[in-house]
Amino acid sequence: RKKLVSYMNAYEVNILLGSDAPQVFDVPGFSVHQELKYYVESGMTPYEALRTGTSNVGRFLKRDDIGRIRTGARADLILLDENPLLSIDNTKKIAGVMAEGRWYSKEFLQDQLEQIKRSNQQ
Repeated sequence: RKKLVSYMNAYEVNILLGSDAPQVFDVPGFSVHQELKYYVESGMTPYEALRTGTSNVGRFLKRDDIGRIRTGARADLILLDENPLLSIDNTKKIAGVMAEGRWYSKEFLQDQLEQIKRSNQQ
């Protein structure tokens, strides 16, 4: 599988995060980190792996307002505490998320996860 991903990347196939890597357990919000790591293990640079969830998505959807940071683009962003270009594992170090024009801090996100955990334990 890694060889296939490597060949796809070498031949500039626009791989999309969340749909192209083999995942046994797909847990939204968590499995993408493993998928990004898998892409890097398959020979992609961290930058190429990150494009699978940003600019490649915009190109696939034929939308220039997705996957880019520029005037007029959607303001859905993840702010990280450390540079993911140095290590793809840094995508797990989330300082906060901007979604639909609203800021969600790391503390808020952690609180939401705890609420989900508690409700699933009942």
